[in-house]
Amino acid sequence: IRGAVADLRDRLNHSWPQGRTALPPKREIILTPLNATYKGRIDNSPAWSPPRRTERWEDDPANAAPRRVATKSARCVASRSRDLRITLAIRYNECAMRLNSFLLVLLVSSASVASAANLKVRVKDGSGAPLPDQLIIVRSLDEPKEVFRVLSDKEGNTPEHDLVPGLYRLISTNPYGAWGTVIREFVIGFSPVSLDVQVPVEPTHGFGDRVPVHTLDYVPIHVRVWVVDDEGKPIPKALVLVRSFDLDFEHWYKTSDRGDVKIELPDPPITILGYWQGKLAVTELNDSQAASSSGKAITLKLK
Repeated sequence: IRGAVADLRDRLNHSWPQGRTALPPKREIILTPLNATYKGRIDNSPAWSPPRRTERWEDDPANAAPRRVATKSARCVASRSRDLRITLAIRYNECAMRLNSFLLVLLVSSASVASAANLKVRVKDGSGAPLPDQLIIVRSLDEPKEVFRVLSDKEGNTPEHDLVPGLYRLISTNPYGAWGTVIREFVIGFSPVSLDVQVPVEPTHGFGDRVPVHTLDYVPIHVRVWVVDDEGKPIPKALVLVRSFDLDFEHWYKTSDRGDVKIELPDPPITILGYWQGKLAVTELNDSQAASSSGKAITLKLK
């Protein structure tokens, strides 16, 4: 290719009349890529595909002979411009995707914070005096996991926590002290919740814990539980929790399409809980109430 260019240049120089210093307009020697097909044109005809690099001849005022000027073709400039636009578009899309992800995380976090409600807990003894150093454990019953555990301060208060709406369980205990254990279920909605926990004195009963012993002919007590709304209408698919005082027995039920369910009672004292769409109803049975409830129905009215 270089030899052909040099030969063509010599022919142009020898065939051009002496004394003329101007070349015809648009006269170019075109250098095509090695893998391109030479079409035998040296002009700027529309049929010719613009090459990547060209050589242009123009007059040199300081010299009678024309000089060669290397120029870049429109095709090369357009290709680089197109690559630049593509690169900028890719970077713009990446930045836009990162910004959208950040905004989505921020929106979800804001929604979670906005829907959380504040929980305050205060622990007291039977006389209403504050109880310090009581271990407070809060667990979620929607997602069976522990949310937090703290010790009450000198005023019987615990640090405030923000909880998302749902059903929770609070356990107040003093494992190595003289105070008993209190277990309590509660609901968190969209308003702040304040719980006052009254802890009884743990009675002494010798060494070890009291464990109920059943004979071989023991038959557990079964009762029917109805879950109703404020107007007394039965609620189907409502959750019913039956547990013992110290959580040795704990079982979940769900009401039928009629709004009732048959449950088994553990050894008293017993806690029966009804829950549906953020509404809660709780009843407790002692020894005499549990014995007299056989064959009867218990109604839990949600509010």
